[in-house]
Amino acid sequence: MDAISEAMTRAQAQGYLVSGTGVTWLECEIRWRRQCQACGEPVVVVSQRKRRADVSLFLDRIPHIDTDAEALYERLSAAQPLSFSAERLSVTRGMMGTRELFQAMAIGSLEIDEALRLAPVLVEAGRELVAAARA
Repeated sequence: MDAISEAMTRAQAQGYLVSGTGVTWLECEIRWRRQCQACGEPVVVVSQRKRRADVSLFLDRIPHIDTDAEALYERLSAAQPLSFSAERLSVTRGMMGTRELFQAMAIGSLEIDEALRLAPVLVEAGRELVAAARA
């Protein structure tokens, strides 16, 4: 098993949804929707594409406080230096109640190691947004 396959296997063992490793994107989407909507837990999906990966955080239909791309970028860069700028964050904002809230974010075409390093940071950020709304 090469280093990339080992890294993706570790990510699956840690509970991240990883497409491209025998799990299709549709299966990942079904799982995160169930997990988000039924359990109220933020979900991170790592989508492998050959030697690169996309990483996404979803808070769809979970009560949470609002945030913006700059705050998320600062949170990610606090962990370690990043190979991308804040402009590469793709943020989805949607209606929940009466105001637009942050719902999801994605970063595309990262080195797999960086995507897997950022995944736990995104999970923690999502959990903090949800916990703050519950407080």
